[in-house]
Amino acid sequence: MSSRFRRFLRRTLRPAVTRFEMAAAAVFFRLNPLARQAHTPQFLGIGGQKCGTTWLDKMLRFHPQLGLPRRKEVHFFDGNYWRGLDWYRFHFRGLTGKILGEVTPAYSILPVERIREVHALNPAMRLVLILRNPVERAWSQSEMALARNRRRAVADVPEAEFLRHLESESVLSRSRYSAILRNWLAVFPEEQLHIEFFESIAIEPKPLLTRVLTHIGADSALMPWDQVPLKERLNANPGQGIPEKYRARLRELLSGEMVTLREMLPRPEVLSWKA
Repeated sequence: MSSRFRRFLRRTLRPAVTRFEMAAAAVFFRLNPLARQAHTPQFLGIGGQKCGTTWLDKMLRFHPQLGLPRRKEVHFFDGNYWRGLDWYRFHFRGLTGKILGEVTPAYSILPVERIREVHALNPAMRLVLILRNPVERAWSQSEMALARNRRRAVADVPEAEFLRHLESESVLSRSRYSAILRNWLAVFPEEQLHIEFFESIAIEPKPLLTRVLTHIGADSALMPWDQVPLKERLNANPGQGIPEKYRARLRELLSGEMVTLREMLPRPEVLSWKA
């Protein structure tokens, strides 16, 4: 089956699947009205995109106390909010008694108004945010979108096309961590937002994951560490490095953000980042 035909099937079947899911959720919670609280998430991985969230999602699934939806990235608060809270809670069915949560990196750039809806759902929500050098993150997003996902080499993508993508709000907003932090901390207290760094996944994956587990309320001693592929690379680009012409443009676009972030979050990892 060709990828084009698979995409056609998804587009064709998605509305019917959505209607079925919404109807099933409505019936489930009508019959079990007290189950809503038991199906409310307690933690969210909110990003960032191309910062190791696929790795995080996979590692968390090994822990016996945690319950995550069948697929990563439910996209409820950014794209599927209209489907209703019961539709969202229905993703956590069959996970009663576990610490529930999900990972959707697009949540990092939610507007404050929607973040307030997250808070309304669960004021005690534990949040996890992984950051990466903003220039490297922006490049990785564009390389994935324009080269890897379209099965092209970087050199085959026209320069003007790359520059348009790098300069787009879709890319830059995800690398403006200062705005992301301001928005989330305007709603949630600082102690509920745990920050890690992409670079630490390669250097100290077990301590990083232990810190995340502790933050979301799971016992790290229960993790079957001998079965967890901590060194596995997931959803990674080929990693050929950023061509200098694109690095220079990203440096221009994000230099102000680098200065602001170092003032806001003077952590060693942030201070070590170079544009």
